[in-house]
Amino acid sequence: TKQHIIHKKNPLILGVKITRGTLAMNVPICAKAYDKFGNAEPVYLGKISSIRLQDRDVDHAGLNDIISIKIVNDNGQSNIECGASFKWTDPLISQISRDSLDIIKEHFRNEAQKDSDTGPHLMQLKKYFNII
Repeated sequence: TKQHIIHKKNPLILGVKITRGTLAMNVPICAKAYDKFGNAEPVYLGKISSIRLQDRDVDHAGLNDIISIKIVNDNGQSNIECGASFKWTDPLISQISRDSLDIIKEHFRNEAQKDSDTGPHLMQLKKYFNII
């Protein structure tokens, strides 16, 4: 919710709940936004530089964890702002690429197959990011 925006400019500090999958340090994060025609228009926010769970720094967080995250923009766009560049209601998602999907297949295939939500979720992200 809007009250969980701790710092709305670079670095972004937000309170979030993990609703799918897991989150780890240095993961690139986007706001899942759409243009007025309904086309995917991801807003790159930066990489996760800090995850706090129950007042402790952690390296990763899992499903249903309520955490605070710090996102540092690493591509020179210091003007990213919650409420202006993206809506506070936009879901935050991991930015994926063909390379990152290939790495998941190669190194994490067994873990991904154990979780019945991982395959469909990756397919949704592929579609959103237009990855063939």
